[in-house]
Amino acid sequence: MKVELRDGDVVIRRTINGWIIDRAVTYAEGVEHIDTTVHEDADHIGTFDHIPTNPASQSFMRAISEEFCLYSQTKHCGGFKMSYHDTGRDTERELKEMADDKKESTHVTTIQTTDDGECFVEIPQELLDQLGWVEGDDIQVEETEFWDPHGEHKGFSVANLTKNPEAREDENN
Repeated sequence: MKVELRDGDVVIRRTINGWIIDRAVTYAEGVEHIDTTVHEDADHIGTFDHIPTNPASQSFMRAISEEFCLYSQTKHCGGFKMSYHDTGRDTERELKEMADDKKESTHVTTIQTTDDGECFVEIPQELLDQLGWVEGDDIQVEETEFWDPHGEHKGFSVANLTKNPEAREDENN
């Protein structure tokens, strides 16, 4: 069966390494012509910068958005809009949940001194409530070093041995 194309008709075909778009064009002189555009998949599959994990989907999105740009949404005109996501919806949801769980809050306190020269730090009540720590819990404080992109820093780790008995076992090893 032969497909007849008329002016403005578009045919989209998948090949082994990309998408081919044929568009029928009739020039003012009455000359009919087929304009062909090729949208290749990325050369490599991976998760590095700008290399999609699903190159066929990414190249299809690019082909459709370029070929039908007159129908896409602009600043002042409605239309369709497309995007390519390198992860699935479940993965995006899981990543968002992990990011929400890891939202950090900052609690500021100062080192204080008792009348007999002992140093102590008062843990803010909001943090104690958040951790579920109560008066009478057995707390372990250890000096440690922390690493971040800016280098090494001295600090302290604080463990609640009442709530986390495994930390006591680590202490004995």
